[in-house]
Amino acid sequence: MIKVRINRSKSRPASAQFKFFFVWFLCMGGCMIWYFQTDDKLALQAMLILLIVLGGVMTVDTLRDAWYANQSRYWPRATFSVANADVEESLGSDNSGPHFRVYLQLEYEARGETRRTWNHELNRENVSTKAAGDAYVEQVRAGKFGTQLRYNPQNPDQAYVKPGVKVRHFLAVIVGLGIAIVAYLTLIGEIDWK
Repeated sequence: MIKVRINRSKSRPASAQFKFFFVWFLCMGGCMIWYFQTDDKLALQAMLILLIVLGGVMTVDTLRDAWYANQSRYWPRATFSVANADVEESLGSDNSGPHFRVYLQLEYEARGETRRTWNHELNRENVSTKAAGDAYVEQVRAGKFGTQLRYNPQNPDQAYVKPGVKVRHFLAVIVGLGIAIVAYLTLIGEIDWK
């Protein structure tokens, strides 16, 4: 008998990254208000420290994800299906046209249990119309982008559809290090923005 381990919610749970950025933006917003109200040097230093933390967390999280993505080439395979799909209108700037995001919850069996994940490479951030988003969902369901994923044998809830290190990993490390280094050099006085 197969055990079913399913998150019954159709909505995407808040990720650790979302929670971190939510708290980070609250802290940064508070420091910015403090700085602009008082012109206090301590507030500016707090903002720079928050930028160093942001760059560090971004770099470490990306390196960890790149390592797992690379290791996933050797993990067991499982066939996935689309359990849930959301095509949502994305709120953009006034200059951007309407666009949509496609989120897919994939279902697969690992170690005798049915599992689901929202976090994978088949989600799309910028689709021009709802109809295009719906068509993309149907293409994924039909197997156009594959039907296999690889799951971590030690943590079967972690899975990658496309194993290996991606260009986005390199770009995110460069941006994360850039943010942290520039903020640090500003904090210690090596860079003066005046």
